[in-house]
Amino acid sequence: MKTIKYIIIAILLMNKAYAQLNPMGSLYFQNQYLANPAMAGIVQGWEINAGYKAQWTAIDGAPTMQSTTATYGITGRKIGLGVNTYNENAGVFRKTAFKATYAYHLPLNDNQSFIDFGLSVGMMNEWIDFNKVIGDPDDHSLHQFNARPLYAD
Repeated sequence: MKTIKYIIIAILLMNKAYAQLNPMGSLYFQNQYLANPAMAGIVQGWEINAGYKAQWTAIDGAPTMQSTTATYGITGRKIGLGVNTYNENAGVFRKTAFKATYAYHLPLNDNQSFIDFGLSVGMMNEWIDFNKVIGDPDDHSLHQFNARPLYAD
């Protein structure tokens, strides 16, 4: 419990905060599409990737994340397409997302360099797994969290 207090105090004393952080971390180096939808179809043909990350494995309910991506660069064209599925478990919280991407690669100086544009649209669902709740499963706030519908991401 002391550790949690120290972590909360450290967070409150920080001067910076970052939003929309995807926890797949270093996987961006192997799969740039995870960080930037404009990278879809940067390679001609199919490119399929999968990633798995588990943290604090000795702790019950430790975070795990899975991601699967598939991109396709149309040969001889400036278009790339991609899909991304994402699943995350952390304690009682669950998150599942699906995104589809359209990318356009504008060639510069005789196709040696490109300016890449990308747009993703998808759906995300977050919920609480009542089988893992330690406490009152009839808590009204838990049910309100699960009552939220899917939302566009």
